[in-house]
Amino acid sequence: MAVTRSQKEKFLKDLEQMVSESRALFLTDYRGLAVKDMRGLRLRLGEMDCRYRVVKNRLLALALAGQGVELPAYLLTGPTAIGFCYGDVVGPAKALSAFAEETKVLAIKGGILERRILTSQEILSLAKLPPREELFRRLLGQIQVPLYGLGGVLQAPLRNFLGVLAARRDQLQAVQG
Repeated sequence: MAVTRSQKEKFLKDLEQMVSESRALFLTDYRGLAVKDMRGLRLRLGEMDCRYRVVKNRLLALALAGQGVELPAYLLTGPTAIGFCYGDVVGPAKALSAFAEETKVLAIKGGILERRILTSQEILSLAKLPPREELFRRLLGQIQVPLYGLGGVLQAPLRNFLGVLAARRDQLQAVQG
């Protein structure tokens, strides 16, 4: 059954909405991937707030043009499946890179992160980053260290003054006693 023009327009609108709402897009070549593997990858990415869909290159180019993004031609060759990441982008990048390593079939073509075109190498580098929560913990630790030092520096004059008062008290008690 042929797809009508109105169905194509609706699909394009839906695609434009998914592109506009996603924080990152990861483009992959799924050629040779078994259906059960594709289903498993979709489930794995779905747990990370990322949808994985097969999209025609021409429709993807139109949807991106509607958002003011132009992809290089090498990203729009061959069959393309896209990971639309709505939350953390590191988790899906890790999942895609691990899946590509496991299957030796899936190939990461590149992507878009906040309107910036990424190469496949940049996505693999992104996959090596620690999770977002870990980065926040590290940042908080780095912020706390100087604050503890500042607290010690601010308390030192008061401690010293109390030490002087205690010594003076002891001196006066020794003279009176």
